[in-house]
Amino acid sequence: MTGIRILALTKSTGGIAHYNKMLLTALDPAQFTSYTICLSENAVQYAEDLAAAGLGAEPMAMSRYGMDPRGDLAVYRRVRAVAHRRNSSVLLCHGSKSGFIGRA
Repeated sequence: MTGIRILALTKSTGGIAHYNKMLLTALDPAQFTSYTICLSENAVQYAEDLAAAGLGAEPMAMSRYGMDPRGDLAVYRRVRAVAHRRNSSVLLCHGSKSGFIGRA
C-alpha cells in the first residue's frame, strides 16, 4: 500500500453510505488506497457493493441505536486493529456512532 491510506468508518445505509462510495470512487487510485468498515444494518451488502466498485471493505456488526458498552468496545478494538494492520494515514468517520468510535 502506497500513497495516502484511508480507513473509512460508516453506517451502511442512506445518504452517508452513498456519499462514502461517491467520495472514495472519485479519488485517484494512484494516490489513494481506501478501505471501508461497514457498520450497522446492510453492512454485508454495502461491503459487497464497494468491492464491486473496486474498493476494499468489510462488514462489522454494530448496534446502531443506543449505547452498547460491550459491543461498542469490541467494535473499537476491531477498528483499531484494522487501522494498525492497514497502516492507515487518514480516518474518515461518517455518522454519529462511527465518529464516536473513531475519536476514541
